[in-house]
Amino acid sequence: MPRPPEPVTVVVAHADPGRRDQLVRWLESDGRFAVLGQADDASRATALVLDAVPDLGFIDVDLGPGSGPVADGIAALARLAAGRPGVRLVAVTEGDDDRAYAALVAGAIGCYQWDDPSSSAAELAAGVARGEGALTAGWAGRILDEIRWLSREPGPVPAPELTPTEQEVLRRTSKGTRSPAIAELHGVTTHLVNVHAGMAITKVWRHHDDIRQLQRLSGG
Repeated sequence: MPRPPEPVTVVVAHADPGRRDQLVRWLESDGRFAVLGQADDASRATALVLDAVPDLGFIDVDLGPGSGPVADGIAALARLAAGRPGVRLVAVTEGDDDRAYAALVAGAIGCYQWDDPSSSAAELAAGVARGEGALTAGWAGRILDEIRWLSREPGPVPAPELTPTEQEVLRRTSKGTRSPAIAELHGVTTHLVNVHAGMAITKVWRHHDDIRQLQRLSGG
């Protein structure tokens, strides 16, 4: 008999205990996930993910530092992206704002907005585990704006080069079109649309990571 698939392992970190417990219940009740641990501040979240090495980390961007050295959820994402690049990171946010985009720059491959009625934490997590990105309209619009600006004002690191398909996914997502609708329009799978989204997100993160490395080398 074929063996059942191994569960996707997850660490959940959120400052609000009620929301943290809710995320854990949503994931565990789905049947596809095993929650390895929980954290309520950025330093504990960082230590837990570094130690447990889950498949996914759900990280609240508004985590406090606790008693450790990691200032907040954004800093935790940045440390984990550098220290555990195989862990796919999902930022948990209140809205699709500048702080949410800072999570992408830090290393998140997806964004779970708490009050988005059309977003399921379990479905988002399953897609991210399959290699997809979880774009928001705000992320998509900011990526397009940033690349346009970098094309006009080139810096020490070349602007990310997006394929026509990645640009199409970003344009439609920035206008509020969801991945299933984009997939139906082009006669492809939702998975493929989200893979292209993930590739665009990764290119932007790598651009910012290259800048960070240059700054470290120059002592900036």
